Amino acid sequence: MKSNWFRKSYWPFLLLLFSCLEKYQPPEVQTTFSSLVVDGLINPTTNSATIRLARTSKLTDKVPSTPEKQAIVTLEEIGNATLIPLPENPTGSYTAVGLNLDASKKYRVNIRTKEFKNYVSDDIVVKQTPPIDSLYWRTEGDGIMIYVATHDPTGNTRYYLWDFVETYQHNAFYYARYKVVNSTIVERPAGEQNYYCWSIINSTNIFLGSTKKFSEDRINFPIMFIPKGSIKVSIKYTLFVRQQALTEESFLYWQQLQKTTENIGGLFDPLPSRVVGNVHNVADSTEPVMGYITGGSITSQRFWISTTQLPTDQQAAYSFGGCYTVPIEGFLASYNGDLVVDIAPPSVSFGHCVDCLIDGGSLIKPPYWP
Repeated sequence: MKSNWFRKSYWPFLLLLFSCLEKYQPPEVQTTFSSLVVDGLINPTTNSATIRLARTSKLTDKVPSTPEKQAIVTLEEIGNATLIPLPENPTGSYTAVGLNLDASKKYRVNIRTKEFKNYVSDDIVVKQTPPIDSLYWRTEGDGIMIYVATHDPTGNTRYYLWDFVETYQHNAFYYARYKVVNSTIVERPAGEQNYYCWSIINSTNIFLGSTKKFSEDRINFPIMFIPKGSIKVSIKYTLFVRQQALTEESFLYWQQLQKTTENIGGLFDPLPSRVVGNVHNVADSTEPVMGYITGGSITSQRFWISTTQLPTDQQAAYSFGGCYTVPIEGFLASYNGDLVVDIAPPSVSFGHCVDCLIDGGSLIKPPYWP
C-alpha cells in the first residue's frame, strides 16, 4: 500500500534517538525502560489507516527496536462513538482498508497494549495534498540538482513533507560471456551473467518545505544532487518522489526531529532532546512516547533521466578504476574460475569490471523499468 510504503522511509528516525552507541555509559544507558514508538497515516484518498508500533531498546542493544505486538488499535471519528478496529499485521503494524473516511472530519487513534496500558492521539486533522507540478533538473556546480515543484492555489497547504526512492541501472565494464572451468573456456549460462544491475535506494533524510512566509503557496524544493561522474547517471536514473501536506503542528514535529537526527555533531550544534509527538499515555502524561500520526493524502510523480540527456560536460563516465584484461593463453590453469571477456585471444578481467554486483544492487530488473 502506497501510504505504508511512504512511512517506512522515516521510521528509522523515530528509533535513531535511542540507538546511538557511546563508550561512556551512565546509569540511564542500562535502564530497562522501553518507550513506545508510534507512526501512522490516516489517508482518506485510499480510505485506509496504518499505525506502526514498536518499542525502543537500550543503547547497548544491537537491535534498535522490536515490534509492539498484540495491541488493540482503533480509529474513531471525532463526534462519532463508533470505533473502527485496525487488525494487526505480522510486522507489528495495524492496518484497515476500505474505510469510509471523511476528509472534512478529525480523527483519533486509541491504543491498548498487551500490558493493558492505554494511549490516545491528539485530534488528527486530515490534509489534502496538492499534486506535484513537476520534477526537473538543472546544472549546478559540478553536477545536477533535481527539484520538486508544487503549489496549492487555495493556499491551504503551506507545509510540505517529501521522501523518495532512487533507482538506477549500472552495468559492468566488460560483458564476460565465458569463464574458465577445469582449464577450459566455456560459455556462461544466462543465469550467471552479472552485467546488468539495478540499485534501489530509499531516502534517509527528512525533507521539509514551507511557504508560510510567502504570499503564494508555491515552492520549488531542491531534493537531490547528483555529482558529475556518479554511477547513478552512468546509464539511466529514475527518482520517485512522494509528497504529503502537513499541519503546522506536524511540521514542527518533523522539523524538530530533523534537527535532532541530522544536525548533531559540532560543539555548538543543538543538543539532542526528546521530540514530543501527538500520542500520549492516558494515565501518565509524563511517559515519553515517540512518533507522530498524521492524516492526509499522498501525491507522487516519477522523474527519468538518461546519461545522453545531460550536457556534454556532465557526461563524465563512472570510473571503473582502470579496468583491463589479462591474456590467459597458455595459462588457463592459473585462471580457473575467472571470467573471460574475449576468446580471440583469450583474456580475463576481474572485480566490478566484469561483475556489476560488486557496485551494489541486484540483477532483477524493476517492473517499472523500460
